[in-house]
Amino acid sequence: MKIEDFVESYTPLELDKLKRKDPVKIFNTNLAVNKTIAGRMVHEFEKMRTAELKPEKFNNVFRMIKKNE
Repeated sequence: MKIEDFVESYTPLELDKLKRKDPVKIFNTNLAVNKTIAGRMVHEFEKMRTAELKPEKFNNVFRMIKKNE
């Protein structure tokens, strides 16, 4: 195989590998994933904070604790 043929054959493959390993692309991908996860976590925390607490549930728990003592 001549050097010209080798360069023509393998240069596009090597350039694709370099694009996949691009540190800026990897950073941006990780940043996007982290933003998505953080957004979901905030949404879940908001759900937890707005959950309605019913005193009946606490009374049942206190009764169970007293029975076990």
